[in-house]
Amino acid sequence: MQFSTIVLSTALSATVLASPAPRAAPDGILNIFSDGGCVRGTECSRDFLVRTTDGCTIIPPGCKSALRLITLNNDCSLIIYTDSACTSSSVITINNTSVGQCENPSSTLGVGSLKVICTV
Repeated sequence: MQFSTIVLSTALSATVLASPAPRAAPDGILNIFSDGGCVRGTECSRDFLVRTTDGCTIIPPGCKSALRLITLNNDCSLIIYTDSACTSSSVITINNTSVGQCENPSSTLGVGSLKVICTV
């Protein structure tokens, strides 16, 4: 009996150690569209979560036309880049006052990547 208790305790400890760390709560949520006008039915990624801990986030192929911010923490800004490396000089910076607005950075380049920066 004592041996089986030790084996069970060891197995449970290994399971706890192998569990992935919980992800940070999202700093913002947005919908990404395949058209330039944020038209309902053209969403290619709904409720896309963004976090400061994610760093530069590449937008999925085919979803590069526009986005609509659903929510963003008060102390955060969402920076939208036209390239896929968060390095382009052609950017749009939005904050939580832009919730619900359609953001279309460039009709020819579209949305390539984004990142969230928070002051707190």
